Amino acid sequence: MKNRQLTSGFLLHHLTVVTNRRALLTALFAGFLLAACKQNEEPVRVPTGKAALAPANQPDQQPGESGGDQGTGDSALLAALGEEIWQDRLASEVYIRLRNGLPLTSVPQRSYEEAAAKAEKAGYWLERLQAINLQNVNHEEQLTAQVIEFGLNATLGAEKYYWLDFGVTPYSGGFAMTFLNQAMASSPLSTQEERDHYLDLLHQYAGAVTTALSTLEGQSERGIRLPKAAVPGVLAIWTGLVQTIQPALQPAGPRVESLNAEDQKAIESATAGIIKNEIMPAFYALLAYLGDDYFMQAPDQVGLSQYPGGKEYYRFLTKLYTTKDITPEEVWEYGKTRMAEVQAEMAAIRSQLGFEGSQAEFHKMIRTDPRFLAKTPQDVEDRFNVYIERIEPIVPQFFSLIPQAPYGVKRLDPAAEAGMTFGYYEVPTVQEVRGLYRYNGSDLDKRSLIGAAPLIFHELIPGHHFQLALQNENDSLPMIRRQSMEFSAFIEGWAEYAAGLAGEMGLLDDLWDRYGRLVVDAFLASRLVVDPGMNYFGWSREQAIDYMVKNTMKSDLEVATETLRYSTDIPGQALAYKIGHRHILDQRVRSEKALADKFNIREFHTVVLGSGALGMDILTGHIDWYIENALGGE
Repeated sequence: MKNRQLTSGFLLHHLTVVTNRRALLTALFAGFLLAACKQNEEPVRVPTGKAALAPANQPDQQPGESGGDQGTGDSALLAALGEEIWQDRLASEVYIRLRNGLPLTSVPQRSYEEAAAKAEKAGYWLERLQAINLQNVNHEEQLTAQVIEFGLNATLGAEKYYWLDFGVTPYSGGFAMTFLNQAMASSPLSTQEERDHYLDLLHQYAGAVTTALSTLEGQSERGIRLPKAAVPGVLAIWTGLVQTIQPALQPAGPRVESLNAEDQKAIESATAGIIKNEIMPAFYALLAYLGDDYFMQAPDQVGLSQYPGGKEYYRFLTKLYTTKDITPEEVWEYGKTRMAEVQAEMAAIRSQLGFEGSQAEFHKMIRTDPRFLAKTPQDVEDRFNVYIERIEPIVPQFFSLIPQAPYGVKRLDPAAEAGMTFGYYEVPTVQEVRGLYRYNGSDLDKRSLIGAAPLIFHELIPGHHFQLALQNENDSLPMIRRQSMEFSAFIEGWAEYAAGLAGEMGLLDDLWDRYGRLVVDAFLASRLVVDPGMNYFGWSREQAIDYMVKNTMKSDLEVATETLRYSTDIPGQALAYKIGHRHILDQRVRSEKALADKFNIREFHTVVLGSGALGMDILTGHIDWYIENALGGE
């Protein structure tokens, strides 16, 4: 993969994300979470965005604009703090450096000591933030303060819960190493200083793999081991990574072709020595540790609740990923309620279509119906483009704020498709100015396009492309917000809201398209049940699998993979989608009720999108401000 930002697909249908829990918790979602050697005496504050940051009353300020006096001392202090935190992230985080085309300065070790150091720094910054009088800054600056606060509190959690997070699983480990390999492969080697630095990075690379093993050992000492069901997949990921070492790390091609023969031979020889004597042995030691003895001692049960402090950690993750002050119990109840509603709607449509069989029989029919199967990748693109062409003329009726970047659909690299269940949205870059939905064009006879319409509305317009491209283009935002990826409840919640909005726009009137939308809704609702079910309520993986098979259209293989993702890999992340969607929709309903005939849907969308991604509780305050200003102080 080239320099790309992943927000859905294999990470977000998926991280986001790569941007996963480790990324989110140690540095506003782009570093790596590694949380808690021991329980702190004082509880970590869960980021909710409510830290006495009351919205300012600025009736002269337009929605989405900053407004206010930019020259106050508190404004300057806040701007300096935000820039300092951003520069710290820019200097150290692999994904951030890749996105900005910068070479690595160091390789994150993902150790407890590193997490503790980040937490100490976050505590220092949080003290500085709390010393700023936020009554003296404008509304957009208050949002910046809340975004900063969220990230700093998340980083504090990284130390507390270090030993409850598995950093070797496919998302937390596999994608992190993939990005690291990308960064290593792009490290410059033109000068002797650059070559010496690269060799130092290689030593650090070996140290990071050794740390992964040390963390596994430390977890075992604390009675925390990967579930048996997860071990084979972890072994497969790290065995596969071994195969990538040589091509990723050994200098070749343009990187060394310009060097003289002596320098080229020297860097190639030194690199080969470190790979052979340090990096490969580190990988083999990790793989050996995960062998038969580890497997025999691994628990049969899945989920966080089986580990010491696991339920507390899951309560933290629930608030972290939903960005709301909400409990696992509330999520679980809403998931069951929403699932019942979706199932009733699906049954009604099946009846309207004249189908008399069971839901399972209907879904089997859909999977094989030629109407919903493409014969070629071009057929897939054509199907997506039909829906794009339908929505484009209607967009101005609902949006006044539209990204400048063009958009489109493009197939994934076929070589990468086998490892990706879904596609993903890719933000515009210098190399590719379009925002793209990269779709999987393989095994088309197994990929029903029943959900093509809601999918493209989710991924491109008015979904991910509108939100992420607008955020990227908004040069009035400080960089810590302009490149923010930590608020997956907003990012995925907006995309789901957008797919639902397409229905309001008359684009899901076809019963098959509407059913496709409900198929997605059922899948997302199921995650609100099985994720807390396994991690908080003690469900077995078999219970979760049975629930998903009964209530979704996912294949047995997809369900097997997804349940491991929720219970072991990135617990809590899957809650973001529907909780974010529900919250954004609630804010619209609240705005419509408060503003009555003053409500304007285009203005509401400008308010929601014009300030970039926000936590859901932060968004609530932002909408409070919007309503107050729209009423003109009445």
